[in-house]
Amino acid sequence: MDEVDDKTIGFLVRTEVGKGAAPDPECPDANLLSGYGSDALLPEEAGYVKAHLSMCPPCTRIVDSIRRDSEVEVRGNSVRRLSAEAGLFRHPAILITAALIVLTASLAILRLYASESRSIDQRMDQISARLRSEHPEILGDYHYLGPLERSNPDAPVHRSPGPLLLISPRQSILDLQPTFRWRSTSETSHNTEYHVELKSEDLSDLIWEGSTRQNTITYPENAPALKRGKVYRWFVFPKGSKPSESFQFRAATLDLKQRYEQASEILRDEVPVELLDLSLAHLAIRMKLWVTAEESAKMACFSIPDESAALETLYYVQSLLGTEEASS
Repeated sequence: MDEVDDKTIGFLVRTEVGKGAAPDPECPDANLLSGYGSDALLPEEAGYVKAHLSMCPPCTRIVDSIRRDSEVEVRGNSVRRLSAEAGLFRHPAILITAALIVLTASLAILRLYASESRSIDQRMDQISARLRSEHPEILGDYHYLGPLERSNPDAPVHRSPGPLLLISPRQSILDLQPTFRWRSTSETSHNTEYHVELKSEDLSDLIWEGSTRQNTITYPENAPALKRGKVYRWFVFPKGSKPSESFQFRAATLDLKQRYEQASEILRDEVPVELLDLSLAHLAIRMKLWVTAEESAKMACFSIPDESAALETLYYVQSLLGTEEASS
């Protein structure tokens, strides 16, 4: 399938997420699931998704939806090929009728998905305009991303070429005790021990290191306190091997933290409860707090599960989470 079809399938798949159980934070993102369903992943990525599907019914349903759509496209191609071989396209009346049927079906699908998010988008536009007007000092630049902006993230998801996919933290973070998350791109032993290192931005100082057999580890309270405004770089690798991938993140300044807390408090007081998580996600996006934005967008998918605006927001954030390249 070409790039446009991949985006369409990704959109359809995301609308199915809210109908099942809440996905685990470690579930593959929409790009990985879409790529697996259309056989477009690298072998190591496909191995990771295959192993995950054996334990996750919601993600299995998503992949099944992708494959059903893929089968429809394949069948459509076969029908067009057989029709051409039979000479049907030599008859203008048949060709025009077939084109009208395809066009009508396409327009119906577009109207369906556009109508799903129209009311939420309109409400969110009105809410953001009111908040900017009533709280200009705190929310003067608060902006709700519309459908066009959500469908065009600034950069594709970054995928680590090595045996591990690093997830977070990256870019700006509020929490000074971040949870480091990664996943293996190959079928590794459950007993694999991972080593995590946190270093200064220039790599001259080793600030903290830890080991775990899980795919997450939280920065401990007794470790050296992270300083707001400073940039750090973290590595994770199987114990006994050499680090090959890293990400950097910045501990949000005290001013940024306070501005987010003040703005989020206003949202909690003035935004309807069913739209609060979506509003918080767009606030974090505006402030470039991508990890916080992802957490709020995930919550929005379950507070308004059949609403494509929330799912598109999550996909947008997950795409932007990969804009910072890892270095060797």
